[in-house]
Amino acid sequence: MAFSRSLSEFAAVIMFGGNVLGLTQVLASYIFTKVEEGEIEMAATSSAFCILLSVLIVLMLRLRGRKYA
Repeated sequence: MAFSRSLSEFAAVIMFGGNVLGLTQVLASYIFTKVEEGEIEMAATSSAFCILLSVLIVLMLRLRGRKYA
């Protein structure tokens, strides 16, 4: 279920999300563009940044939740 939902969310980002170079760009469309251009290293770096940022946010919220519990 999560995989199919992620595919539909990505499709919505690609279709409707801003992707004007230099003005509006979503990280998912940036990574997609880099893969299409053949810049796999930059796409992998951006993906790793996104994963790291997500993990940090989850950890911060968990620590904050324990503080108030």
